Amino acid sequence: MASVAQIMEYVARTFGKTVGPDDSLLDSGLVDSTGIFELVSFLEDTFGVKVEDEEIVPEHFETSAMVAGFIDRKRAGAES
Repeated sequence: MASVAQIMEYVARTFGKTVGPDDSLLDSGLVDSTGIFELVSFLEDTFGVKVEDEEIVPEHFETSAMVAGFIDRKRAGAES
């Protein structure tokens, strides 16, 4: 299972701001387009998934909790 805590820790370490599981990463401007690719690289390395370009959408990356859910579904084979 993807750890929301691991994702929040990565965001805090990389982007310099502590966030809660439901705090917006995108709307807040905390994570920009370059930051998304850094986050994707972290997710692929940490959780052993491959995130396709077409999967990089706000529905998957808006909050740390949404990212964790997306990764869990990827690992379960529910996402393409």
